[in-house]
Amino acid sequence: MFRELLQQVLSSRRKPGFPLIRYEESPLSESYEGPVVTSDIDKTYLDTRFHSFRDLVRTALEPAESKRSLPGMGTLLHSFQQGNPPTLSQIPLYFISASPPMMREVLLEKMKIDGIQPNGLTLKDPIRLVRKGRWRHLRHHILYKLTALLLNRHARPIDANIQEVLIGDDSETDAETYLFYRRLLRKEVTEEEFHALLGHWGATSSEGAFLRALLERDDNSQVARIYIHRTTHKALEKLPPHDRNEMIAALDSMQIAADAFLEGWLSGESLCRVAEAFGPLQLLDSARDAQQRKIFTQEQCEQIDTALQSAEMRYLP
Repeated sequence: MFRELLQQVLSSRRKPGFPLIRYEESPLSESYEGPVVTSDIDKTYLDTRFHSFRDLVRTALEPAESKRSLPGMGTLLHSFQQGNPPTLSQIPLYFISASPPMMREVLLEKMKIDGIQPNGLTLKDPIRLVRKGRWRHLRHHILYKLTALLLNRHARPIDANIQEVLIGDDSETDAETYLFYRRLLRKEVTEEEFHALLGHWGATSSEGAFLRALLERDDNSQVARIYIHRTTHKALEKLPPHDRNEMIAALDSMQIAADAFLEGWLSGESLCRVAEAFGPLQLLDSARDAQQRKIFTQEQCEQIDTALQSAEMRYLP
């Protein structure tokens, strides 16, 4: 069963399981090892508004040059891909979005404007969902994104040491999805819990079987960090419980960039470029928030501040 499934995964864009389409824009080298970045798009990277049906139509028809990146996010994702120090061999970058396949070309064009070259893009297939009468899943994304994450994992070298960085936002259920995915890779989820959650998420029997088959793969992939961009400013207590080393609920892209800099994923120059998207008072507010919530220690803030001084910016009063 596992071998047959793997052949389906590698040979077709349309996969069994949850309705989605996965585009492999630039296949990962068989020899690759290191970090892999996976990001949501709407309300994480792009300033997208879905308050009404009119908003949905406007977003679908909007040209790439009219789409706005959230402050610093285009630069952040580009910098992640460039690595530290920047090399010709870029860090793989994948996107998982609930947008429909008709949005693919305009999303790729917007990424090109921001200097981003994604390795892969996964989009939800609403037509198949509507045909199956599964209206609930047009707006609920855990089952979809979990399937997409596990499919991406299957496309990587099985023996490679992959450290995955996941980026989402607080408008949906990215935090719940990413934390559960992390637990799955660490083999911390019992069969009883998994079965109960599949029922809660409304998975069909075939979708449940597909996910279980995907989990038969035994590799070296692990989640290194989860970043949740607080674009809706949801109350922190409404996010699932987590440890700071698992997940950071970031006020802005600057806090994400600062942590990535401290981890060695971003260079000091990249940190400065992200900071340029903010004014001096915004940087100070970001630093105060990070210290109050104990995202960064005083010593770490001083490291960030030292890196920013070359660009005549400050992260501390």
